[in-house]
Amino acid sequence: MTQYKYSEEISGLALEKKNVHEPNVYGSFLVYEADKAAAQYKFITYVNTTSQDAAGLFPQFMYQSILRDALSNEDLEYNVKISPLPRAKIVGYSEDSYSALGVIYTTAVVYALVLSNIVSYLVIERTSGLKLLQVISGMQLSSYWCANFLMDFLKMQPLIWSTILVFQAWNLEYEAAWLTYLLFPFAVLPFTYVTSLLFSTDNSAQSYTMFFNFLIISTISVFVYAFRGTPQLEQTGDNLNMIFKTVPTYGVASSVFIDALGGTLSKLREWSGEDGTGGALDPEVWALQNVTMDVITSLAHFFLWSTVLVCMEKYSMRSIGSKGANPGRANRQDSKIEVDVLAEEHRVEESARDVLQVKGMRKEYTMRRRQGKCSERLRLETCTAVSDLSFGVAKGETLALLGVNGAGKTTTFKSLTNEVQPTYGQVQIGGYEVSKNFDIVKRMIGYCP
Repeated sequence: MTQYKYSEEISGLALEKKNVHEPNVYGSFLVYEADKAAAQYKFITYVNTTSQDAAGLFPQFMYQSILRDALSNEDLEYNVKISPLPRAKIVGYSEDSYSALGVIYTTAVVYALVLSNIVSYLVIERTSGLKLLQVISGMQLSSYWCANFLMDFLKMQPLIWSTILVFQAWNLEYEAAWLTYLLFPFAVLPFTYVTSLLFSTDNSAQSYTMFFNFLIISTISVFVYAFRGTPQLEQTGDNLNMIFKTVPTYGVASSVFIDALGGTLSKLREWSGEDGTGGALDPEVWALQNVTMDVITSLAHFFLWSTVLVCMEKYSMRSIGSKGANPGRANRQDSKIEVDVLAEEHRVEESARDVLQVKGMRKEYTMRRRQGKCSERLRLETCTAVSDLSFGVAKGETLALLGVNGAGKTTTFKSLTNEVQPTYGQVQIGGYEVSKNFDIVKRMIGYCP
């Protein structure tokens, strides 16, 4: 019986390992029959499975030795090539899903933070009077919003291009999603400007914007595409997909899912057959129902929300008009009013030529209050901030308003600058009623709140 010794040279060559001093750690052989005349060779191979190459290559060392002995050819080489099996479709689907979810989650966190910062700045600027100060100083509202859009657009560019570069660095072959990222500022900034007008505090605006955009990008989009791939919920998913396209931030998540999983989603629809409730989906990324639709809706959002913003600003600056006679005068007792106050009122009403005139101004606010300490029901109450105020200021005169807290000083100045409009009465500057001709009036005044 011939014993075959383990060849260190063959081991080192086959495993292609460098500086391996003990190649036999990869395994060993037990030869229990070796008959060259009868061409019978039997052996057992013991393999160290901690090596990924040993199980495939180590048995081949003995085959080479056997062939050399049986053929009496010491130069014979038995070459082995190890190739991985093709990636299974389910594995590819899982990897694409994980990469898409990673991109979407990162987008949700980072982009929601950026938008919450933008809306916070806008609310602070409006509530602190800085926006009004700019308008009074001569800036048109259209110029104000265009300047904000330009600055916010430039601020978002490093983030957007970093996202696109990450696609390349991670070898994410997204054919079309990059375009929705480039259009993202056009779709979402006008929408953010509109929502900023709905808040009175920056904290609430930040919280809402952060939560809303994060929810749409990271959660709603995932559920929608999960529904679209489930046979019983396919039609529901398609309907939700169209509904949420009305939200500007949804487009980036939708395009990433289509780019990464559009072909798989189309196959799932084919496999579902009659069990599916939805129709067939085009696997082409640039099909109208896929990324092309996201591009179109992004552009539509820009024009839609820009128009809404213009309408809201015009509505806020509208002239409300007089409600008729001031009820404060009908109920007041002139005997309790100081003589100089009544004299100033009569002088203004007799068409005195003052640069600034306030005639019978009354400002009321409607407030909601509980009906009782333990009651959850609310009632509407009217709070009077300024009651029947009349005065005039001639050219060259200086006027100071003195009064305790809550006397109406701030409300009066807000009425002079059209930040609020009187419930009753008139405010005129230079002969123009402030609420109706503010574009002319603001050129005559300066304001430092």
